[in-house]
Amino acid sequence: MQTIGPIPIDDNVGKETVLHYDTNIENASKFYTDANGREVLECIRNSRPTWNYSVVETINGNYYLINSRIWIQDDQGQLTILTNRSEGGGSIRDGSMELMIHRRTLYDDSLGVDEPLNETAYNQGLVVRDKHILIF
Repeated sequence: MQTIGPIPIDDNVGKETVLHYDTNIENASKFYTDANGREVLECIRNSRPTWNYSVVETINGNYYLINSRIWIQDDQGQLTILTNRSEGGGSIRDGSMELMIHRRTLYDDSLGVDEPLNETAYNQGLVVRDKHILIF
């Protein structure tokens, strides 16, 4: 279990805490996640199954909601990460997965939320407790 936060904003800059897992798995741009908590989605980096995807944001455009698990695999093995809470993440490059475990922004990034993500409790930024279980 790891505890992250509150994220400091004394410098007036928002921040994200991201955890990277690097392996030698050759996942050929594919990863799998349970974006709705029920069924598993096969995700392919820089691609969408129902429309022509234009790569504008190489990282943000390849993040997906992860409710409980994400994994990469090849013929030699698989790495699965189980999470204790919903997070965002993806496989930005082959053999790697990353999960955003906490963030705090001071301004709207114009990417859909329409407000800054600056939640507080007791006049401080939030603290999160995060747990990942890795299965090889």
